[in-house]
Amino acid sequence: VDDLEKSRNELAVENNQLKERHEVLKSRLEELKSESEDKQTFEDELREQVERVQDLEKVRHELVVENNHLQEKWTSSIADIGNMQEQVRTKKC
Repeated sequence: VDDLEKSRNELAVENNQLKERHEVLKSRLEELKSESEDKQTFEDELREQVERVQDLEKVRHELVVENNHLQEKWTSSIADIGNMQEQVRTKKC
């Protein structure tokens, strides 16, 4: 009977240790799941930001092209004004 009681006590201690280990592992698993979800959220947000940057780069490129076009028109207009002024001076002389 004493041996059975001793075995039962040892099994009870081992069972408690296993329960504690199970709780620790369960807690760690929850932490890992949370970290994984956080990582996925971060990756999703990063992907969205990359897409926004690409969209902004497209818009910036379009604006650069438009700016260059307007710069050419402005330069051409200044040249035309200079030519007209020269023609007016030539006619006055």
